[in-house]
Amino acid sequence: MVETNLQFNTQLHTIFLFFGKASIETVSFIEQQFMSALRNDEPSKNYYTTIQFFPDTEQINFLSDLNKATTFPASADYILIQMEEEPSALLQENIEKLAKENQYQLEAIFLNSPSKPVSSQFSNQHTFSLPISNFSVQSNGDQLKKYLLEPEKTYHIIGDTHECLEELMTLLEKSGFSFNSSGKIIKRPDPSHQFILLGDSIDKGKNTKAILEFLYLNLEHFYFVIGNHESFVYHYLQGKIKNANEEIVSRFF
Repeated sequence: MVETNLQFNTQLHTIFLFFGKASIETVSFIEQQFMSALRNDEPSKNYYTTIQFFPDTEQINFLSDLNKATTFPASADYILIQMEEEPSALLQENIEKLAKENQYQLEAIFLNSPSKPVSSQFSNQHTFSLPISNFSVQSNGDQLKKYLLEPEKTYHIIGDTHECLEELMTLLEKSGFSFNSSGKIIKRPDPSHQFILLGDSIDKGKNTKAILEFLYLNLEHFYFVIGNHESFVYHYLQGKIKNANEEIVSRFF
């Protein structure tokens, strides 16, 4: 039976395992329809979707190559793996281990075969009956594209200020900023120069209130990345971090 339309929902950093008998039809679907539908390029910002396809898990270097594809600097947006018709438990365990270590979600796709519960590690399991005439993918790639930097601008990157507000303001003054008596920016470099704060703006400096007030007052002048200190404090205050070392929390947070 031909499905005229099928929209598939997923997210970036996913490993897809394709189960079922390898055939010209299934490989053609993966390479020509599935991979094509995953692409969500933004050439004007030099962003191109990275997809790695492994058609044969029996290759000697398969697991090594898979690890390279899922770690920095490759960190492919999507990984596609054509599984054997009856994959070994060890192979699947190794793939699941790499996915967990490198923070990829796993999805199982059964091509022309009934789905069955393969592993509790899969976030989703799907069954596709081929051929499919019109296949499309909806992912969170569009959200990522909103935050892509414009390549023609100059970016100044500042990291780990750790509440050293005076030093941060001095650095910004040297870059062309001016402030009023309240710390609000009243002059800045021209828009071709953008400033990125890489996180860890808080903790260690015992000046939390002042640094947060300064950053909040001047939000529109910076790009912000959440650091591990902001992430820790946020989750700690929500009660999501248990058994934290209270001495460390008291001294540094």
